[in-house]
Amino acid sequence: MNYQMKPLPLLIETAFGRHAESYECAACVQTWLADWLAEWLEPAWPPAAEVIEVGAGTGLFTRKLVERGNPVAMDISEAMVRQGRQRVHGARWLRGDALELPPSACDRLYSSAMLQWVADPVQTMRIWSEALRPGGRMLHGIFIDPTLPELGALEPDAVPLRWRTEVEWTDAMRRTGLRVLRSEVRSIETGHPNALAFLRNLHDTGATLSRPMLRAGRLRVLLREYDALHRCADGGVKATWTMLRIEASRA
Repeated sequence: MNYQMKPLPLLIETAFGRHAESYECAACVQTWLADWLAEWLEPAWPPAAEVIEVGAGTGLFTRKLVERGNPVAMDISEAMVRQGRQRVHGARWLRGDALELPPSACDRLYSSAMLQWVADPVQTMRIWSEALRPGGRMLHGIFIDPTLPELGALEPDAVPLRWRTEVEWTDAMRRTGLRVLRSEVRSIETGHPNALAFLRNLHDTGATLSRPMLRAGRLRVLLREYDALHRCADGGVKATWTMLRIEASRA
């Protein structure tokens, strides 16, 4: 099946839905991003505020939100929503497309490890800016460039997507009338027993959706080269991830 031919929302729903049960066990770096992003959450929301998290997955960031109230947790994958309902109580779980939010839908809009998948940042920010009520805020955690540079240098087709830069995300927000309140970038390294274990971990999160499968011969060469070039002192291999947390408001 040629996944490149699918519309992006359907492709994402299919890929992440297939891995809904394995996602949290594999999503170590996504968990780290959710924890880091939560440091910028308000201690409490305004009274009667409508709060929506999009791309909620199985609830890694939703866990932080339910400590403050009763958010709506949305994901395009029904399988992810089912897992989220089982794992995180206190949220109103809904299946929905983040790009179909109606105008003035919420006072607070959140996402963690979701935005890097959208096809058009400016269009997305325009929809989300309109979804915020006047005075509303949004807070997002995003994987950005350079992420997985070790893998990309060896085999660009093995990298899930083209990572955008902090400048691109900031520009997309400002072009749609949002005021960027603050942003911060951080890089971390994850360790894996070997290159094969790393690629399996990536696969188990559903994050290999947008690239074709490598031929067996090329895959063997890739694994051998990765193991040789990116070996750590403990005998495993490393992968580098760069993350952006960014908060903006609507006037």
